Amino acid sequence: MLVDNMKKYLVLFMMLYCITFLYGQDVNVDSLKEALNSNLPDSTRFATLNELAWEGYLFTIPDSSCYYAKLHFSFAKQIGNKQQMATALNTLGTAYYMMGDYARASQEFYKSLKIKEDIHDIKGMAATLNNLGMINDSQDDFESATKNYQSAIDLINSLPDFQNNKVLKKVLVASYQNLAAVYANMEKHDLAFSYFNKTLELTEAHELPRERAYALSNIGQIYLTKDQPNKALEYYSKSYQIISQLHDQVGVTHALNDFAYAYYELKNYDSAISFGQRALKQAQNINSAIEIEDAAEILYKSYKQQSKYDDALTMLELYSSTKDSLESARNTEVVVNQRYKYQYEKQAAADSAAFAAQKEMHELLIFKQEEKLKSAKIQQFLLLSLLILLIILIAVSYKAYTRIKNRNNIIALQKKKSDQQRDKIAYQNQLLEEKNQEITKFNTNLELLIHQRTQELKASLKQISQYQHNLAHDIRAPYTTLVGLLNLFNDERTTHKQKEEIIEHLEKTTKSFSVVLKDISLQLNEFDKKIDDN
Repeated sequence: MLVDNMKKYLVLFMMLYCITFLYGQDVNVDSLKEALNSNLPDSTRFATLNELAWEGYLFTIPDSSCYYAKLHFSFAKQIGNKQQMATALNTLGTAYYMMGDYARASQEFYKSLKIKEDIHDIKGMAATLNNLGMINDSQDDFESATKNYQSAIDLINSLPDFQNNKVLKKVLVASYQNLAAVYANMEKHDLAFSYFNKTLELTEAHELPRERAYALSNIGQIYLTKDQPNKALEYYSKSYQIISQLHDQVGVTHALNDFAYAYYELKNYDSAISFGQRALKQAQNINSAIEIEDAAEILYKSYKQQSKYDDALTMLELYSSTKDSLESARNTEVVVNQRYKYQYEKQAAADSAAFAAQKEMHELLIFKQEEKLKSAKIQQFLLLSLLILLIILIAVSYKAYTRIKNRNNIIALQKKKSDQQRDKIAYQNQLLEEKNQEITKFNTNLELLIHQRTQELKASLKQISQYQHNLAHDIRAPYTTLVGLLNLFNDERTTHKQKEEIIEHLEKTTKSFSVVLKDISLQLNEFDKKIDDN
């Protein structure tokens, strides 16, 4: 953790470049805000926004620093000033890093670097490479961090006005400081001391108090890792004297954490708790997740040593939740995607801190039976909830199965009825076809019969016609005779004798007529018989 602590402290120093005003001056925030509301030249407005975002809030209220950095960028983009856009993005990335949001910090730094490359701002590129090295350092990618820091140093040394430019000296100080931090994290203490000493020389020669304070603190942390807490306190005290005069709330908070860790190593747990509580309160006020994590960890360890397990558990939970949040930000996909754009390959070392925290929590819970019981109840509740959920799922599944089965049965029954109806229709169609065939056959026979009857009727009519002709012929002769005899009989000239002869002829004619009538009757009977037979 102490190595990690050094890395986090160095974050503050890595951000300090591309600023043209002195660090030691006091900033009147209200005066700067009032100035923004007046008509200012563009250059003055840029300087005011930058000062508000950096000196006004960056080391006290990073959230507000984000606001003014975004305002700075928006104004610069509106008038097309790429240099100021890059500066604003650098400040915005710095503020995000102060809040522990490494994903968005990385994103803004890469945006700033791209603009600086476009406008060939060598000094700015070196500064941003330092920032990107900081992101690598926070992810334990020391190889990439060293490469970025060394690239920044090479760029600075390539500038012709390097020796006479104070801003470039600041960037060089940042690069030396960062390289020293990487070597310290890699436990290459000789190289770390070498670069820290170069940093102290430059900060003293160019009056850079904040950078000097950070270098002193980092040297103290190396001594702490070498089990020399008293030597570490000596450097921490020198650093605190400087940083407390700069109104750097983040730096002061980290200094308080440094004291807490040193006293913990000296087994002075009361002092460690006192400084840790002050650091935690300050960190929560400025919303610094990094410092909250450090303060919570040292308080947890100190409370545990004093057997104050309730307080220790509270601090351990705060430490774990804050660490998880920071790890999520460090490993977010945004950081990886931004680094791929510049062809870096992440080689993060395994982080054992999370495992250690879990192990220590387990040891602490041995002394907390009530917490174990609570945990067991929670587990039972979860198991019961899972069981209830499983029962509900089974019930819902069975209900769905039953509904589907009933639906299938209904469909099968409807299909059966449909098949029966189809068979019935087919049978009726068959009967209808048979009836149609019978009707067709009957119609055919009927036509033949009608034709036959028609022929017979024609023959009968012909016979009747012939019979009528014969009848008329057979009747005409006796009828004519009768008429003639009757006329003679009624003639006055006819004698009595003649009348007797006429009467005899009438009798004969009548008999002849009777024979004709009988013959007609026989023919009619035969004709009726033929009709009946047909």
